[in-house]
Amino acid sequence: MIKYIKIMVTVFTLLISCSVTNIFASDTNDVIEEKIDISENIIDEVGEEDFELLSNSITVNWTVKNGVRKKTKEFYKKKGSSINIRLQIAPKTKSVKVGYLDADKVKHYKTVKAEINHNFIIQKTGYIEVFVENSSGKTVTASGTYTK
Repeated sequence: MIKYIKIMVTVFTLLISCSVTNIFASDTNDVIEEKIDISENIIDEVGEEDFELLSNSITVNWTVKNGVRKKTKEFYKKKGSSINIRLQIAPKTKSVKVGYLDADKVKHYKTVKAEINHNFIIQKTGYIEVFVENSSGKTVTASGTYTK
């Protein structure tokens, strides 16, 4: 009987530890808004992107060095509309900020590990840029899509 209980405890422990390894942003997390602080010493870079001709879906596969904010070219959005950002972040143990910059250079973002799939509601009409900001101490890769 004791041997059976030990086996059950071991199996249960393994199941619990395996279930908490993927951490990602869900739609229940709050979006953070903050003005860009030039004292952060974050370097802005425009990333390469592939446009899908039959949709508004843009594919990105960015390598983002530590201390870099990789972003898209500006595009126009109206207040109340949305953009969907769906990215995988590697390595999955590093936290990055993912979101958009509005016309006043206010960041609207979530801090995520592993992945994000979130619809951001645009707060102000104007030109915006989707971004991935990395202050994790290591280079990360962000790959996936966003919709205009």
